[in-house]
Amino acid sequence: MEGQSFVIISVSLDKAFWAWKAATAKYIHDNSNSYILANPETAALIKQYNLSSIPRYLLINKDGKVVDKDAKRPSDRQLAEDIRKLL
Repeated sequence: MEGQSFVIISVSLDKAFWAWKAATAKYIHDNSNSYILANPETAALIKQYNLSSIPRYLLINKDGKVVDKDAKRPSDRQLAEDIRKLL
């Protein structure tokens, strides 16, 4: 990830490992940055950003600060502009 302008990370709230694995294989071509939470019921990440539905997108700036807790979907053309503003 070092040296890249931005990185897309996928974090799953699936409770079943097999469901996450199947969805990752079907929808994510490069799953090197796809993760599943070990304990989604108690994960601080879920509580901190009030994650309750999937998919959910966050924009994080180059300093690691979450700048949009409810970012647009990748299919939304405005997302590209939002990312450009952060670079």
